[in-house]
This record gives sequence, C-alpha cells and structure tokens, in this order.
Amino acid sequence: MSDVCANQDVGTKFFLMEKAACCLVDFGTAFLLYTMAVIALVLLLIFHYVPQCGHTHVLVYIAICSLMGSLSVPILCPFLLLSMIKL
Repeated sequence: MSDVCANQDVGTKFFLMEKAACCLVDFGTAFLLYTMAVIALVLLLIFHYVPQCGHTHVLVYIAICSLMGSLSVPILCPFLLLSMIKL
C-alpha cells in the first residue's frame, strides 16, 4: 500500500491489479518479519525454556506446537491451491 499511497499524491491512477500487487508486496514483507519472529521465539523456547522447565510445564511444548502451526497454513495454502488448479 505504500506505493499506492505514495503515487496518489502525484495523481497517478492505479488499476485494481496494480493495487493488489502493492498490497501483496507489503503483506509479504510483514509475513517475513512474522516468520522470523516466530522462529526466533521457538528457538528460544526450545533451547532455553525446555531444559529448565519443560519437564514440569506442558505449556512450553504447547506454545512451540502452536507457534509452528501458525506458520503451516500461510505457507502450505498457496501450494495446495496451485496443485488444485493443475488438476
């Protein structure tokens, strides 16, 4: 959206697909930041909290599974859609 907002001041008209492409670029950047944050948090949980309190607190393992599961849908969904299109 930053490209769309920047060029609206100039008076440039954008088509729907150009606006969608700008949104996807911004979304992709945000998704990469989210992915890196989740992986960093999972590694912190695995290497710091599991040895300390993993044998007494199940919540550590639930947090690891939930965080990794939050990445599976956005990553796998495009591949599933592509495989359904090719059928």
